[in-house]
Amino acid sequence: MSQRVTQRELRNDSGRIMRALDRGKTFIVTRNGVPVGELIPLRQRRFVPAEVVLAAFAGAPRLARARFRRDVDALVDQDVTPVADARVRGIIDTSVLMPEGRGSAHRGDGNGKRASAVYAPP
Repeated sequence: MSQRVTQRELRNDSGRIMRALDRGKTFIVTRNGVPVGELIPLRQRRFVPAEVVLAAFAGAPRLARARFRRDVDALVDQDVTPVADARVRGIIDTSVLMPEGRGSAHRGDGNGKRASAVYAPP
């Protein structure tokens, strides 16, 4: 069950709320009584010893490697052509990746020259 906290409580009691998140509690943040967000704890990664994993898969059927490889090859494009080559060959439409006029970043090189790069903001 999520506990409701106001924007002011979040600001003033952030330490208490962070400790509760560490313990797995979730919060609904409200502003003027209206829910505006949810704070949920991140899943903690757990180390699983190799012996436990091996025991879990001990009863699993054996994998037919040649059949598995054929199935993967039939479903997945295994082309290893670099992206730059794909652009030249027309496989990738670069205007979708970095449309012109979406923005630029300028950086000086220390010698009074400016380098620029075009980027597409998210």
